[in-house]
Amino acid sequence: MDTITATKASERAEQLRKQLAGLHRRKGEVEVALQREHGTQEDATAKRAKLVGELAGADEATAAWAHHEIDGLDSTLRLSSRVAEGLSNSLSGLVREIAGLEPELHEAELQVGRERSAKSLTDFRNRLEQAAHQVAQDLDNARRAFGALHLCAVKGIDEHVVEEYRNAALRICEQVFSDFESKQVNLEARGLKRVAAGFQNTSNTGVFIRPMIEG
Repeated sequence: MDTITATKASERAEQLRKQLAGLHRRKGEVEVALQREHGTQEDATAKRAKLVGELAGADEATAAWAHHEIDGLDSTLRLSSRVAEGLSNSLSGLVREIAGLEPELHEAELQVGRERSAKSLTDFRNRLEQAAHQVAQDLDNARRAFGALHLCAVKGIDEHVVEEYRNAALRICEQVFSDFESKQVNLEARGLKRVAAGFQNTSNTGVFIRPMIEG
């Protein structure tokens, strides 16, 4: 996914999240309103049933009053039923709209996630290549330094033409190089530990540092 496509996917995902949040908020409001209408209907139905029950044996005035109240409750029930029907239709529409947008949001979020992962891998490659480049430079420097050590030994031996001093120079070289090699074998004594890495390059897990000079 290129940068432009990734940006569009991110913007679309944010737009869909806001749109769905608004729809869910509206859905909640409609559900509360619909519940309120159902409560109104239940209350009116209960009151109407009670008034109808009281008509039996009621005098004329009470009966007239009861019929008036029943007519009012019937009107309330009709109005509430129409309101509830409208709310139910709105709720169904909201549910359909939400159901239609949620898969699109899911796909947009997947696209954003894929782009984020791709960018993360690109950044990882850049960091790893930079680290490898630095290691290559450091190893070249170590090879040059190792070469300089050997040349120093050769020069020191060759400077002494008298056999007695030449042998002494050889013994010095043997001692210094012995100490040097001992330190390279005993790295942990100098505070160095092997890296317990999860990844190992199976083609070449180590680098042998040879003494070298500029060619």
